[in-house]
Amino acid sequence: MLDYKPSRKKAGRWSPRRPFGARRGARKPVLRRAARPAGTPLARGRQTNTQRVSLRLPRLRLPAWRWLYAAIMLWLAVGIGVTAVELWQAPLRHVHVTGNDRFSATEIVGFSGLTDATTMATVDPLATTERLLAHPHIRRADVRREFPDTVRITIEERTPVARMLRQDGSAMLLDTEGVVVAPLPGDDAAGRQLPIIVGVAVPDTLGTRVDDPALHRALTALAEVRALGIATADGLAVDVSDPFDVRLRIARQGRELMLPREGMGFALQHYMALSKADPGRLSQAHQIDLRFAGTAGGGRVILNP
Repeated sequence: MLDYKPSRKKAGRWSPRRPFGARRGARKPVLRRAARPAGTPLARGRQTNTQRVSLRLPRLRLPAWRWLYAAIMLWLAVGIGVTAVELWQAPLRHVHVTGNDRFSATEIVGFSGLTDATTMATVDPLATTERLLAHPHIRRADVRREFPDTVRITIEERTPVARMLRQDGSAMLLDTEGVVVAPLPGDDAAGRQLPIIVGVAVPDTLGTRVDDPALHRALTALAEVRALGIATADGLAVDVSDPFDVRLRIARQGRELMLPREGMGFALQHYMALSKADPGRLSQAHQIDLRFAGTAGGGRVILNP
């Protein structure tokens, strides 16, 4: 006979049956009591354990030295603000101009638009620079404010290097960038010694940049002439009317140099070496063709009497 002993579950460890389809280890739903709506009276016999709690914040108590430090900082902030306003509204008293050669400092200040009524607050360095660059003689300009009452202007003027003849007989001055600087005055002796460029149309508006390949060849030839030390006061003229070559005429010597479009510097160096080696033979020629001497290895020079 077998002894039968029914199994007993431990008290307090009853677990409900897992529903069909629920995965093992899933969290069990937690039942929460619904919150009581506001204004609903409590059920009879129930009491609340709500207590009124009053919080009292501590007063801000700083040491005396900290109050003194805060007062000093406030005094400094107010002083700096008042000083900044006074400097910003201070009148303009001094204007320093550097880099001017053709014009005086008073004329440069007049070009900039600064007057006696100008204050440091109304000085706009960018706008002042643009007004200065609008003048055809000024190439670069830099305007800076120096508080409390000074403005410093630094300019670079355009230097005329050549002149171009117009149909009415007047001449216009050009700089190294091909910008029309100004008309040639009748009493300007230095301007009349500048080389003449022939074969390029002359614009009437001052400050206009002449964008012409022929003018670029002429300016390149003049730059090579100045680099080699050839005198430009001997009635020098550059003719670029022919698109295939550049003709350099020296009126005082009665001589014409025919330069190539490329390698003008090398051709002029060959001419200078030839003038030192055989000046007598070179002086008999009125036209010297250097178009075939413009490259290394091509030392061919044609002398035409």
